[in-house]
Amino acid sequence: RLFGYGEFHGDGNARHRVASLNALVSSGETSATMHGWDVYHNISPIDPRGHFLLLPTMENSEDNWRDQSLARSDCQCMTYFASTIHPPGSMMLSFNSVGAGASQNHIHCHAWVSPPPPLLDHVDADNIHGYAATAAKASSEHTPLNLPRGTTILLLEYPCTCVKLSSVSSVEEAGTLPATIEEMGEALSTIVQLAQKMQVPHNVAWTNKPTSVEAYVFFRSRSQSSIGDTPSMLRCGASEMLGIFLTSSREQLDLFAGRKGAMEQILRDVSLEPRELVWKDVCAALSV
Repeated sequence: RLFGYGEFHGDGNARHRVASLNALVSSGETSATMHGWDVYHNISPIDPRGHFLLLPTMENSEDNWRDQSLARSDCQCMTYFASTIHPPGSMMLSFNSVGAGASQNHIHCHAWVSPPPPLLDHVDADNIHGYAATAAKASSEHTPLNLPRGTTILLLEYPCTCVKLSSVSSVEEAGTLPATIEEMGEALSTIVQLAQKMQVPHNVAWTNKPTSVEAYVFFRSRSQSSIGDTPSMLRCGASEMLGIFLTSSREQLDLFAGRKGAMEQILRDVSLEPRELVWKDVCAALSV
């Protein structure tokens, strides 16, 4: 919660706001509007270097008092923020829908340092983030989509059904919205709306590279894995979908360390299948 620590929401003092951010969002063919977001420390960080919550500003804007689902403007804002990460690849932004790891049903996203400590030794020139998902290749059986302004959309060869979007990260005049980022944000919004229409759990992650911005949309069939008793207690969010698992007990840690392929099994178990139909629906939605 953002306010108080008592039994009821609103008790106690408000949590300290770390910073405020502004994102440009297209509001027409020739104009863009500024959307404000606030940054808060997460009181239960997943990384000792820090973990933050991003929320659309709620001051004087009751329109942002809403549930945990991404609106069109949210997709554009987070894509814009991902394009500004510096140094490139040093942060991961993410969203967990209800049923896909979200612990609170109010609109919020996450930001954490990338790569996380367990993956520091897995970083190389081809995968500066270290995650399994960011290293995944495109499915050879499905033709990528190439949008007019340079956004590429493809289905990944990955245990959980995942659609990847990437666009050239271009440096534009301050106060303007790069056309490539605008196109990618719009395409991402279309894909997220598809997941919402299907009423399936989903996760989204954003990051960048020196020359590109990337987003990953994970389509889920369920909240938790049904593989064994111990994994079923694991709430899988964006971190798990990307390939790094956060355990809540010694039993889970022992299971993952001692059972080869346990994490991949869990990702397959929560994946929305058949992915061929998911990809077909994505292509249809983006061709309208």
